[in-house]
Amino acid sequence: MKPMAVKRRGAVKVDSKTVRSKRDLMCRNWATLLTALMLAGCIGAVFTAGERQETGESGMAISVVRAFANRFGDRNIGLLLELFADDALLELAGLGVVLQGREELRGFLEFGAEVKARLTIVELHSEGETVVCRIREKNDWFGLLGADEVTYQGRFVIEQGRLKSGVVAVEPGGKARLKDGLVEFLQWL
Repeated sequence: MKPMAVKRRGAVKVDSKTVRSKRDLMCRNWATLLTALMLAGCIGAVFTAGERQETGESGMAISVVRAFANRFGDRNIGLLLELFADDALLELAGLGVVLQGREELRGFLEFGAEVKARLTIVELHSEGETVVCRIREKNDWFGLLGADEVTYQGRFVIEQGRLKSGVVAVEPGGKARLKDGLVEFLQWL
């Protein structure tokens, strides 16, 4: 015998054990709709649970940079790449490294995952679609070189909810720690 739905003061009684409010059912429908829109590519940036999405142009730019910092070092490279425009450009200033497009970025992001990199935003300012920030990174490779963490200056441009371009430069103190650690490592070899 099929259970009958009986309406009761803002709730739908499915059977004697399960009662769900109309609000719970409506939230489930919204979640399904948003998921379908994301999969169809209708929503520009994808944010995971716990990632705060700001409002307005500057807010969206800040949200994208925060999501990048939160996800960097994760093994789900596909989710991280979703934050980048197809033709995104990322320059690691002072290293002579310029990465263009998602495929070139993939190798860099995979390396970050391999060394268990973790980013922390220290300062963050935005003006429209441009975000300027200081980011602190910890990873296994830095630890082996004796530099527990390195701080970067970053400037990112966000277009249509995706990272379009970015320039990241190691701050002088971090450069010195990395250089000293590398010299010691090379002498050990």
